[in-house]
Parts: sequence; C-alpha cells; structure tokens
Amino acid sequence: MSEDKPKKRWGVVARHWWKDMQPDGNRPDPAALAMLRRASTPVEALMLPATVRLHDLLQEAGWSGANKRKWLGVLAATLAHVRADRPEIPMARLLGPPSPGAAPVLSPLRFQRLMAAEGEEELMIQFRRIVAIADRTANIADLAESILNWDEDRKVRWVFAYWGDRMPGIEAAQHESEEA
Repeated sequence: MSEDKPKKRWGVVARHWWKDMQPDGNRPDPAALAMLRRASTPVEALMLPATVRLHDLLQEAGWSGANKRKWLGVLAATLAHVRADRPEIPMARLLGPPSPGAAPVLSPLRFQRLMAAEGEEELMIQFRRIVAIADRTANIADLAESILNWDEDRKVRWVFAYWGDRMPGIEAAQHESEEA
C-alpha cells in the first residue's frame, strides 16, 4: 500500500467483516458465528476460517500486528456475540451511566475487573461479558479498535468515556479547591 493512500481504520474493517457474517449480510455464516461464540480461548477462535478472513482483511487495510495475533481471536470471539451495532456511541460510554447520577449499565466493580484484566484469555472473557451486559449491543468499530490496541492509553480513554468525561469526585475536589 502506498503511503499517499489513506489506510482504512481497523474498526471499520472489523465492522464490515461482522456485517457480512450476519444472517442478512453478504456472506452470512451462522455456523462460523456459533463456533466463535463457543470458542473458549483466543487460539481456538484463531483456528477458524472466519477469523483468518478477518486477519486477511485487516492486513489489506494496513494492520501488521504480528505480535498481537492472539488479539484477533479475542476480537472475532467477542464480535460473534454482538447482535446490534451502535456506531454513534463509544463502547465505554454505552457501559457507563446514561445520565449524571444514574446507575451505570456495567457496574463500577465489573468495569474495574475489565481494566485490571491481563492476558488475552482473561480479556476475552471480560469483553464477552460487557457485550452481554450491554444487551449484545456494541459500537463495533470502537470495540474492535480498542481490542486491537488495548494498552494503558486506551484504558484511560475508556475510563473517561465510561464516566461521560466526568470522573467521580473530580467535580467536588475542584469545587473545594475553588473555595480555598
């Protein structure tokens, strides 16, 4: 791919892959979706032709995550659980409180477990869990890019998005410092 051509975002590629596999998609594959939902490890998900196709599509779009190939298994196995795409809302925001003072969709304790999870297998469990708690709804592109780039910076972005760009206690602390 020449440098002057813009690269597709990986999340958009993953969204197209997911849409194609749905019953009303261009390449419906309910058997592959069922196998991905039953995969118990990222490596098990990687062994499926549907995940290999996702890998090929991502590579065509410029993804070169040779050291992150297990994350493709996490991504494919997680997306297989999604039933509806909500592209207008970041994934972490879908999980947080819908309005100030309201209870979050995903409890703060479960959110902390996601943030503390380590390793592909543990994260696959946590990402699948958040999709289930979000009523099998996700911003597929955002979720895909998050999974493929799960690092400390991404976690910080998720924390702020979860709380609606307001961290609990910050407003009270700012108010106290203004009074001082």
